[in-house]
Amino acid sequence: MTDTSIADKVYMEPLTLEYIAKIILYERPDAILPGIGGQTGLNLAMQLEKKVFLQSVV
Repeated sequence: MTDTSIADKVYMEPLTLEYIAKIILYERPDAILPGIGGQTGLNLAMQLEKKVFLQSVV
């Protein structure tokens, strides 16, 4: 989401698993809402789940 009235921070990085993982590790979010990012956000969240990345950062 690039709307700064909704998002706490906005990153202008490529939408790849590598960059998303780096941001998640840096920010340590309490939750992720992939539905706000459209189909790309949903797909990336599913890929992170399949790689068991999300369980490892808890």
